[in-house]
Amino acid sequence: MHLALLDSLVGGVDASSLISSSADAVEDLLSRRNKWLTPMSELLLGPDGTAMVGPARRLASAQQSALMLREGPRLPAIACETGDWSHIDVYLTKTTDYRMLLLPGSKWEPQLLDWCQQRGATVVGIGVNLPGVTDVSPGSGTDTA
Repeated sequence: MHLALLDSLVGGVDASSLISSSADAVEDLLSRRNKWLTPMSELLLGPDGTAMVGPARRLASAQQSALMLREGPRLPAIACETGDWSHIDVYLTKTTDYRMLLLPGSKWEPQLLDWCQQRGATVVGIGVNLPGVTDVSPGSGTDTA
């Protein structure tokens, strides 16, 4: 509905094509979940919970991801905006088995990655090629960048 409204207001949005592509992508991910779900789970599901961190424009995705871990399997999970992370969650990297799913794209990533590397935190990304980030892109295997 939002895409159709956007198209009607400003044009240039092919809502049906985007929805169809999204459905195809979800189907593809689900069909290959045996290849990526276990490696991702082993990296992200630690004894102290999971953090979902992303830039402001993706904060809702980080929050929804954390909510799904809290609602479904009832696991501790939090969400944070990348820029706020160094004022809020950086402290947890020193005293806990800190595990993070990083949604890339923030100018604050270098600072975040520096802190995480110094303190041995686990940082997992999807489709990212950043130093110290484990890439568990579905279909690409698990590689440490």
